Amino acid sequence: MIWFPITTAPDLVNLSMEELTKFIQSNPDPREFKRALAVQMVLQEYTYDAIRDVLQVSGGFITRWKQAFEKRGATGLAL
Repeated sequence: MIWFPITTAPDLVNLSMEELTKFIQSNPDPREFKRALAVQMVLQEYTYDAIRDVLQVSGGFITRWKQAFEKRGATGLAL
């Protein structure tokens, strides 16, 4: 399968990637890790199809946690 990127604002991506990286490195809970990884992949311009295939999640999962991250940052991904 070929993965096609989606576009995102570069400044937002850089700031968000830093926050996500810190969150992932400091949090061992697998549920939170999967949420953060899904959002990180969106910011890295992976398509939803690619993210679903790699993480075995639904499109709704990706959308839900992406929106939570946009509203509250990494704390929005916490249990």
